[in-house]
Amino acid sequence: MKYLIIALLTVFGPVPVQANEPVDLGHVVVYSGETSFADAKENLKFAVTNLGMVISDELHLSEMLDRTGKDLGLTKRVYAQAETIAWCSASLSRKMVEAASTSLVFCPFAVSLYEREGEPGKVYAAFRKPWLGEAGDEARAVMEEVEAMYHEVAAAAVE
Repeated sequence: MKYLIIALLTVFGPVPVQANEPVDLGHVVVYSGETSFADAKENLKFAVTNLGMVISDELHLSEMLDRTGKDLGLTKRVYAQAETIAWCSASLSRKMVEAASTSLVFCPFAVSLYEREGEPGKVYAAFRKPWLGEAGDEARAVMEEVEAMYHEVAAAAVE
């Protein structure tokens, strides 16, 4: 049996495995991967722009938390690095608000990237699930499309 497996791997090569399965925390989904923070950020930005969307903001959260922590006397660092990248899609945003006007709260779209203090080389990409509770079928379909987009870009960030 061992020789059969070796022969099959030799002929067909290694079987690809999904390396970064998401963790669903209810209203938040988190992907993780072994990569540098700079590469994850670049991958995320490329994934967003590759879908034809425009990045509107980059929030440097670890810097803000470090700065305000000192002012508050809180010195424990949670993140080695943390940033949120925000973007917009005119067509997807329009579909969203036409289906349910309250979905405006999901604009702009955003994924937070972070590397925890003491965990060098492990980067997380997290996003809030777009959810409207008892929304109609049209709104649910659009939210599923938005969530699929989030999964695509978050997974790409930490590949």
